[in-house]
Amino acid sequence: MPRKLALYSAALVLLALTGCASPAAESSAFDELGDLTLVESKAPTQFLRNEAASRVPTVVVQDVAETTDASVACLGAAVDPDGLARQWNSTAVFLVTNSQAARVVTVTDGLATSFVDQGWSSRQADGSTVLTSATSPVVMRLAAVPKATGMHAQILITTTGPCVVTDGPESDEVTGLESSL
Repeated sequence: MPRKLALYSAALVLLALTGCASPAAESSAFDELGDLTLVESKAPTQFLRNEAASRVPTVVVQDVAETTDASVACLGAAVDPDGLARQWNSTAVFLVTNSQAARVVTVTDGLATSFVDQGWSSRQADGSTVLTSATSPVVMRLAAVPKATGMHAQILITTTGPCVVTDGPESDEVTGLESSL
């Protein structure tokens, strides 16, 4: 597989230049990447974001402030300076109506519970709820942002696909997926 060979070569060059990591540590980070492609992970990542978004009660939504879909580097520059390892990231930001702002945490917790009731696992991390499932490679993060002066309360939904090997951020694969939005 040419992409893995290029990734391994990059890791070996980095190792030779820095001398800071063992070959086993470098290769194990790449070996743990799944066999999915970015195109195979894009659809379930977007679908899960859209499914979660559809569960936000319309009575609390003033507006959808932002949605994003893009691939992002996922191993860090020290291990993967060319950004060959990437994952699909989809987000939605909901502005909550002023009359429902006091309920933003309750609504977000209810959204998380709707997935837990379907077998997803839930944990708290960095002020948000992280949801995972044994049947999905996608991780979902939900966060409630209380109302602040001059700002609406918000519900943030982020779904992230698995870290996969690509030909890099400027490759036809990545640019094609990102331009088809």
